[in-house]
Parts: sequence; structure tokens; C-alpha cells
Amino acid sequence: MFARLPIRAAYLLVIGLAPIWFAHYNRPRLAVVRAMRRMGLRFPFWRALGAYASYTLTLVDRWYVRAGRLEPTLDAGGLAALDRALEDPSPLVLLGSHCGSLEMAGALLASQPRPVRAVALPDPAARQLLDGVGDSSRTVGGDRSTIVADGSARAGLRVLGALRRGEVVAIKADRYIPGAPETDRVEVALFGERAQLPRGPAEVVRLTGSRAYAVSVFRTGPGRYAVLGEEIDVSSGEPARILEGYARILEGHLRTRPDQWFNFFPFWPRDLAELMVHPRTVPPWMRAGSRALRGALVAALVVALTGLAGVGTAMLAGLEGGALAALCGLSFGAWVDREGRRNRAARVAAVLGPIFAAALPLVALPEPGVGALFAATAAMVAGAFATSVGSRTSR
Repeated sequence: MFARLPIRAAYLLVIGLAPIWFAHYNRPRLAVVRAMRRMGLRFPFWRALGAYASYTLTLVDRWYVRAGRLEPTLDAGGLAALDRALEDPSPLVLLGSHCGSLEMAGALLASQPRPVRAVALPDPAARQLLDGVGDSSRTVGGDRSTIVADGSARAGLRVLGALRRGEVVAIKADRYIPGAPETDRVEVALFGERAQLPRGPAEVVRLTGSRAYAVSVFRTGPGRYAVLGEEIDVSSGEPARILEGYARILEGHLRTRPDQWFNFFPFWPRDLAELMVHPRTVPPWMRAGSRALRGALVAALVVALTGLAGVGTAMLAGLEGGALAALCGLSFGAWVDREGRRNRAARVAAVLGPIFAAALPLVALPEPGVGALFAATAAMVAGAFATSVGSRTSR
């Protein structure tokens, strides 16, 4: 569909995925909410949901750029600062982050006289989003030019070789490779609490005598991006000092656009320990109940649009009916498996939800007429359809 639709229509098509991802995966959601709290933001839950929405729109941009249907543009001010950094022929390392979309700058920097080589961490989960657009190691600069940061000596040699050839290396420096030993991490203060950054990017700067430039690329509109960048003091030659300077700049960038820190990961060690007690995703039995509630909500809306028993009464009754149906189904062992198939109890709950939602408002009417019964029937049909659409039946 994206191959045919204009980009604004694509935004409308996929923006509904943001709350689904937000609600379905427990640890990333809780991690982002905690990050928003550390930034001192009001309403951290909603700000975290905003980060998911921004990420969804950025993925659409990346799909359209990859398909050749969108030409990204960078603001002149930020690009000019980056151009000045590139004019110096000495070795240069761009330390990016999951703050914004560094990948979009890479598409434009590819036309620079000095080649820019991206270093990307493989992300198999993101590879499934929008036909692979989410995995930077596969979709930034092409498979051949991107250096995959897999922790191997070969990857490190490729980075060093690129710098010695006069190329610019761009590395996201705000996340270490999962499972990396403590010796490969450096603790820095970020928003008042100690966090761990990967030692590798700072070691590259130290070993090659390179300059380091912290850069973030923020989405400001369809295909439009703003660049924030600042040179890092590397005179000490110590990885810890280099990363502390990077963390200070990163803090400033995050305060500018907190909704674009796409780091859906327990970033602080305390979060990593505490969030692991939560299940990875919403349990299947809870997903089964949510389908009944969805159908009940649609049925309640249909009843409300007819004016039956008043909008407020109909909505409240519909939600109560959906909750009652969900609880009935769960008490009898309703579940949804990994393939989205529901067992018998879940299907019964899905049918009961719309029935309750349509029938309960009738209780408020002393003498239900033909119109009320017709509205209730329409509500049950609409609710049943909303419950079953997009799901699979059990085998």
C-alpha cells in the first residue's frame, strides 16, 4: 500500500500501531516512562506514548526514503555546522544516539566528498517492522557499506580501516551490545543517575587520535529533519572523560526533543534489574479479554449514536458489559496463543461482550420500543464484527 499511497496517508494508516506497541510490550514501555520521569517531564506516561508515535512516523519516512519516494531535507543551520566539521581532513568520529534518526542524516551525508561509514547494531526484532526498515544494520547505507557492530575483532578492524582511509565513521554511542562484559562499559551520570555507555566508540577515538562530534537528527515534519551537533573535548584521551562529555551533550539534545529518544531499553542499571520481573509482553489471557472489551466499546458507541438511554448511560453500560464478558471468559480459561488463535472460552467471551453492551442500556428504558430493539441489534452486530476482525479462530 505504501508503494501507492502519498506519505501523509501512510502516516494515518500506521499511527494506530504506536499505542499497540506501547501497550503490548511491557519492559520497553516502562523503561521509556521512567526515562521521561528522570527528565522531569509532566505526564511521563503520555510523553512516552508520544515517543512511540514519533518513532512510528520516522519508520514511515525511512521506508519512503529507501523506496526512493521521499527526499529527506536537513535544516541549513545544523547542516552547515556539520559541514564545517567535515571540512577538516583529520580523522572524525560522529557519535550519534537513538536520539532522533541519525539514519536520515546518513542518506544526505552520502553525497559528501568524504565518505561516511555507518556502524550499526543488529536488531532482529526491529527487522520485522515495515519490511526491515527498523534494523539499521541492514537498511542504512546498504549491506556492504554498513559496519555491523557485532563485537568481533573484524568489525573493529573495519572501523579503524575506514578512518585510516579518510572516511568519517558514525556510531551510535548510547547503547552497549547486550551481554557485553562490564569492562566494555563506562559509567557516566545521565539525568542525575549513573548509566552505562559502551567503551568501544571512545576507544576508537583514542586509538586513532580522531576528533569526536556528538550529533542528533530530529524529525520536524514529513521528510524534514533538524541537526543538533557539538564537538566533544577529547584532549584527555581517556574514554571515561570522552563519554562524560558525550553524555552532557546528549542530555541537552534530549531536553530539546524528549519525544524522540527512541531507546526502548532499560537504559539505567537500576531499571534493568527492576523491569526484568515484568513479563516481556501482555499475557495472552489478558489479550483475550481485551478483544471482548473492544467489541463492547464499539457496540456501546453504536447505541450511543442512536441516543438510546442517553450517551453517557449507553457508554457506561457498554464498558461494564465488556468488562463483565472479559472477566467471565478469563475465569473459564480464555487465552490467545502466539498465532492469535483463541480457544473456545475466549470466543464465547467475545460474543458475550457485544450482547451485554447492547442489552444493558435497554434496562434503563421502561418500555423499549422497536427503535430501541433495532439499535440494540445493530450494536450487537457491530460489536461482534469488531471483536472478530483481525483475529484467528482456534483450531
